[in-house]
Amino acid sequence: MIFFDYAFYSLYNLYLKKEKKGSNLIINTTLGITGLQMCLFLGLAILGISFTPQNFSIFEYLGISDYVGKGVFVAFGFIWIMISYKSYKKRLSEIQKKYRNHPRNKWFRAWMLYFVALGFVLIPILIVKILKAFS
Repeated sequence: MIFFDYAFYSLYNLYLKKEKKGSNLIINTTLGITGLQMCLFLGLAILGISFTPQNFSIFEYLGISDYVGKGVFVAFGFIWIMISYKSYKKRLSEIQKKYRNHPRNKWFRAWMLYFVALGFVLIPILIVKILKAFS
């Protein structure tokens, strides 16, 4: 997702400074970005769940068992990571060139991604609580 390219650049540079030579920086950064994306989708799921009936189950709706559904979810996660890894590996030089002299580099730090992830989860919870308070 192109939306997360700057986060990838910021995290990659942090790993470049901190990690040893033998580590795979692209896969480590991809896993971090995937965690950030999961926080975004968790927030969207929280919003979606607030508008569904109380006893709604996605597995029952799709007609699959819980174990199969969880297996499909985990397999989807691994496929998502591999596709992201290949995409970022292919576009690494392009991303570095694009963001090397970006004005955001002066004030944005990689540790701020923790707050972005928290915002992805907490803001939808706050929205749901506010909507429930007014309904």
